[in-house]
Amino acid sequence: MQPFLFYAEIVEQTIREGTPMRVRLRVVPNPDFVDAGDNVVFDIRFLLDDNDLLPDGTTAAGGSNPVPQITGSGIYYYNFSGLAVQQAPYSLVITVTNSTDTDQTNLLTTPATFSFLVIPAPVVPPNQTAVSLSRYTPPDTVDEPFWDNLKASQIKFKPLYDFVISTGLCNPDANSPGSPMLNRLPFVGVGQYSILKFAVEAYMVSAISPGDDPALNNYLVTQGNFANAKVLPYYNMVLQNLQQYQFDVVDTACKQKLYDKIRNFNPLELIYDYWMDQAGLTQAMNLICLRFQNIDKVPELAALYRLDTNPLLPLSNLLWGFCQDEQHTVSQRRRGHEYGCAYGLTLIGDAVRNVRGIDNRSRFLEAYHTLLHKCAVYYVKSDDTTYIADGLPVLNALKEVHILLAEGNHNSYSNLTFTARHENIVRQFLLSQPEMDRFLGGRAMVPYAEPWQGPLDTVRGMMRWGNAGARNFYDLAYYGELILLSVRWGNWSAAIDPNQAANWADAFRNEIMQYIHSYRAVAGVDLSADTTSLSEEHFRQPSWHIMKRMVHDRNTGKQGARSSASATG
Repeated sequence: MQPFLFYAEIVEQTIREGTPMRVRLRVVPNPDFVDAGDNVVFDIRFLLDDNDLLPDGTTAAGGSNPVPQITGSGIYYYNFSGLAVQQAPYSLVITVTNSTDTDQTNLLTTPATFSFLVIPAPVVPPNQTAVSLSRYTPPDTVDEPFWDNLKASQIKFKPLYDFVISTGLCNPDANSPGSPMLNRLPFVGVGQYSILKFAVEAYMVSAISPGDDPALNNYLVTQGNFANAKVLPYYNMVLQNLQQYQFDVVDTACKQKLYDKIRNFNPLELIYDYWMDQAGLTQAMNLICLRFQNIDKVPELAALYRLDTNPLLPLSNLLWGFCQDEQHTVSQRRRGHEYGCAYGLTLIGDAVRNVRGIDNRSRFLEAYHTLLHKCAVYYVKSDDTTYIADGLPVLNALKEVHILLAEGNHNSYSNLTFTARHENIVRQFLLSQPEMDRFLGGRAMVPYAEPWQGPLDTVRGMMRWGNAGARNFYDLAYYGELILLSVRWGNWSAAIDPNQAANWADAFRNEIMQYIHSYRAVAGVDLSADTTSLSEEHFRQPSWHIMKRMVHDRNTGKQGARSSASATG
């Protein structure tokens, strides 16, 4: 039995000539592997249109580099730089084998065969003189590859769903008697739910790393006080104040744990879970659990009367395990306290009544919305080809948000962020099951980004939680997380070049404008308003705006005014 599970994917299906094609390989510890013994070496083979190629584009027979090998878990990136130029689709087959295995058995959890297209580079015009106005582009800065890495590392539901199915729920090894994946919980008859929890956790753990991405070589800093670990520039500044923990060699388990922590970073942001709470994801699953257990706790549960799961189908047992395990999940009150500590954000409802924290970021919302507004103003000016937009206002706003995020990055933040996301992914997985759609129904013609959003919208309509759709809340969660990750882990406190902030604004333009649009759809407030500065209305709590809109919907006869947090009780 092998100590790791392997999961391969390509970053882009279409690449432009001259741009490397990137392969990402996730290596996850195998829960069924008990005694690892010595490190096992695995060979990675890339077959491109029936030709053996190394990541540098040379053939395995004639290349100067050895066949790529790995010995540990993590995320590995491989760039193919020597592709031939053609428009015909390429076919890439990836295999991972034990270096000592004579049979060369492919160990990939899901066989990886990808098709991708190389498109020609823009045509260079013939020699001629042309006069035109073009948008000013700031000089490149060293942190741009890091932003690309962040975007590629964000957890996406579809590959996670496929991983859970192939590695866990439908994997014979995971379901075999004695498998640790079956027996993680102290309850009877919850094996399938236990596998679901473990598989989600394994996938998330594999994402908590910047990865061995060659593009980050010039961005990461070598930390001489900690065995020459390659760390984020932001971490490097923090580690300079931790001289008492320094070590030259990683020779103990305690040093290894610290070494792993400073080399890696958490690509998760708690604001994702905040917007999931505002969408009612936790509350919807709580109501479904109450109905599943035949508990009549709130009058609105009558709307879920017809939710009868079939014990012959998978959902019934998964819901049984989910309800049994509810006592081990993070409560909404506890999440509410951490939202206040990290962002100064609050929820409104019976379940979070009188939530007061000791340390709250009371100025974060003002600083964050000011940053978004400065970016919107910058985009208008930078689109004017007769004007060179100044990135300094964006840089100053970035510094302020970065410091506030750093102040809230203590105590429970990292652990609670991982746990809350894990629990929300499990809820999303359950809502995305075909049986859930059968019982709850939904609008089949609405183009939801992920399959759990339709059933959630159905529950929102039944419970009269307002007219804003789950898709808007998801966009706020997804894009808000990416924006704040780039601010939290960037070394903005030491930045003095306005071009760095200008490049950041350009790199995240789509995410920032999508967040601004979705915030207007949910809260009714336009953060891109053409004003010199924002008003007090822009700095009010999102939960206040959401409640106000629900009250308006009730008074106009469209929706009820029940808060998105009140259903948990």
